[in-house]
Amino acid sequence: MYKEHIYRYNSGTEALAAALKQLKPKVAIIPSYTCEDIPTACKLAGVRFIIVDCEKNLQISVKAIKAIKEDFDCIIVPHMFGIQAPIKKIAKAFPDIDIIEDCSQAHGLPDIGKYSRLIISSVNSTKWLKGKEHIGLVYSNEQMKIGEDVTTDPYIAQLHATIIPRLKNRLERARELTNAGIELVGNNQPNSYLRGMYFTDKQKRLPYIPLNDIYSGFDCPIVDSFKHKLDWISIYD
Repeated sequence: MYKEHIYRYNSGTEALAAALKQLKPKVAIIPSYTCEDIPTACKLAGVRFIIVDCEKNLQISVKAIKAIKEDFDCIIVPHMFGIQAPIKKIAKAFPDIDIIEDCSQAHGLPDIGKYSRLIISSVNSTKWLKGKEHIGLVYSNEQMKIGEDVTTDPYIAQLHATIIPRLKNRLERARELTNAGIELVGNNQPNSYLRGMYFTDKQKRLPYIPLNDIYSGFDCPIVDSFKHKLDWISIYD
């Protein structure tokens, strides 16, 4: 599934920290609009991070990465809310940089793992893979230094077997919303719809506090322009 080996950890944060310890980067690029678990994992792995802006489709900005003036050796790319991030463009623009792909919020999208060295995912009731316990996974073509190899574990195989039917159901629910005239973010690109995201002038729920609001010194004007205009509709499969 995605890569030759699958390794298990106690959480998605621990899985990302293990992936970083495997690659040993000094500086990682991370998007502003994502969960705080990503910088937490960087801290656990002893990796400095640089926060960059995201586009209006809520995904990491290739232009913002290109604007970074200092050296970096890793890019962490989450597919936020199930919307496919521009990972192919990132890999083409930075062919010598390791990419860690975070699929915790997205499965079933085309070419997952094709352009990244390592993939991480999280399993719990709020993520794309729903499981009976909260665990993290790393998909890798190389032997990981730490972690339990669960490549042939029936439970992991069972989780992966749910991807296609769940994706089909989520696409049907999203189609019902768009047919009702709701303009969902990322509806014109590959999207596995963890949430139905939309812009509104009457925001009721703040999906995330942008990382540039938590960690000072990072300029993210695009995220600042939409952070109080974004809300979501739950999509159940």
